[in-house]
Amino acid sequence: DKEKKKETFDYPLEVGMKWTYEVGGKADPVTITAERKTTVGKREGIEMVAQVNGVASLPEVMTVEKGKLFRVAFQGQEVDPPLELFQFDGRDGDEWSREFTGQGTKVKTDFSLKVQDVKVPLGEYKKARVVKAIADDGTNKVISTVWYASGVGMVKQTVSINGMNLVDLELTKFEKGEK
Repeated sequence: DKEKKKETFDYPLEVGMKWTYEVGGKADPVTITAERKTTVGKREGIEMVAQVNGVASLPEVMTVEKGKLFRVAFQGQEVDPPLELFQFDGRDGDEWSREFTGQGTKVKTDFSLKVQDVKVPLGEYKKARVVKAIADDGTNKVISTVWYASGVGMVKQTVSINGMNLVDLELTKFEKGEK
């Protein structure tokens, strides 16, 4: 059925990787570091820690399984079931919904995928996967749009909560981890 050769999308996730982002024109950058391997529930993943001015956030744990990116824990707490953020072989226009419990709250999230080029301070990336997530826990509506580039990971992110823009990140530096 599938005559065309599929493009491969590489989501890098190794201990020691580090992404640095500018924050909406503000002076203090955000760094996200793949700190260490860990296990949450029955899943192995990589603990990701964000820092601003040397102050670390609570970690989230990410894992790649069967061509999909999952969030296994957020702000130090397990996400149940792990949240499928996107499929690497997803196509422009794909949509999916997931429900999960995180921090004791049940959340329904609707996702959509676009494939488009994106330009950030570090460079231009062709055919980035743009994942828009609309999460609703009955109290707050969170809209997150993340641009993922093959071989690099997240290159851009915007987040709003209840219509107020809170996050605007663009990649300025990417450091590969140790193999």
